[in-house]
Amino acid sequence: MPITPTNPIEVTAKPALVCDKVWLVNLHILAPTPTAKVRMGATLIPYSSVNGETAGQDREVRINSHDLFELASNVPEVATAMDAVLHALEVVAKLQGKI
Repeated sequence: MPITPTNPIEVTAKPALVCDKVWLVNLHILAPTPTAKVRMGATLIPYSSVNGETAGQDREVRINSHDLFELASNVPEVATAMDAVLHALEVVAKLQGKI
């Protein structure tokens, strides 16, 4: 339902934002049990490396994988990336004295 304001509201137009990259906002991996399918999800936002701006949360893209291990067994780049992430987690956990 539109409401008429007492004074007009001026909205300044923004120049177009050209996004040449995507910004990884969130990456999660869910492995509820050792025998369950491992799921991976990510949230990405268009990003301009020229001025460091993102297009905003209303332009976010969400992607999900239904079986990360199956994907890793079929796509070598996924397997390599998965190994790198797991190695990084192991290093950080050791540095923090957690394992």
